Amino acid sequence: ANQPTQQMKVASPLSTICYLPNTEQLAYGTEQSGLGIYDVRNPSDGPIYAWKEQRGKINCVAPGRNERGLLATSSDGSCFEYNEEDLKNMPD
Repeated sequence: ANQPTQQMKVASPLSTICYLPNTEQLAYGTEQSGLGIYDVRNPSDGPIYAWKEQRGKINCVAPGRNERGLLATSSDGSCFEYNEEDLKNMPD
């Protein structure tokens, strides 16, 4: 069997992932309303950013309108966007 070339460990079941080509990052959303971003070049270091929203399951993540931003939707009907500054100020 083929082994994955890289492996990322996420604490809860994923509901969505998205590759962010501008930054070579992989964003993910979880069933428990968690969000996170990995650097694809160093995934074993763990996520660069990881946080939990007070919303439902994350349905979708996508690149944001600015180059390093992130757009997400959740099962409670929310749609929200984070720009690079928001992400840099995320508590770990």
